[in-house]
Amino acid sequence: MQAIEGGEFNLYYQQINSVKPTTASPSHYEILIRMNEEENNLMPPGSFLPFVDQFKMMPQLDRWVVGHIAKWLSTHQTNSIFCLNVAKDTLSDHAFPDFIQDQLQKMNVTASSLCFEIEISDAEANTTDTSAFTNKIRQLGCLVSLCSFNESPESFSLLDKIKVDYPAYYNLRYGSPYLALPAIQKNVS
Repeated sequence: MQAIEGGEFNLYYQQINSVKPTTASPSHYEILIRMNEEENNLMPPGSFLPFVDQFKMMPQLDRWVVGHIAKWLSTHQTNSIFCLNVAKDTLSDHAFPDFIQDQLQKMNVTASSLCFEIEISDAEANTTDTSAFTNKIRQLGCLVSLCSFNESPESFSLLDKIKVDYPAYYNLRYGSPYLALPAIQKNVS
């Protein structure tokens, strides 16, 4: 909790490129998080997210990310879509969509500039909460994608229960350079 309150994180983005790009579609970017450690080094998420998850603090971290992205977007007008991962515990946090709405209104950010990525395994583990979450944020105008979507019957049956904007979104993290968002990296109170 101290790291979240102390703003000891940096946010980055990497562009998501379509294999069939069109000039009409907006640019998509995936938001990535790193934690500060000694001597200006950054810890990858695999080094700290398991602990955040273990102590049930992912909803607080997801709020930190949404708050900082909304603040950055309020000063950087763009037609791009920024994709943020949502943790399993956050899907069950019934106050989280209200927090998103508050941030969007407070920062005057277009809701469709945020796309919330949900791991298919998290959606399958709690379909009821995931469906409620996706319905609420889609009513706000935000977008939803499923990560790790595959051709299994379970993946396709999930689409009958949960409304998503990008059902076949694959998480392509590797091989692309990470691009820093300096305005997001700063400690903003």
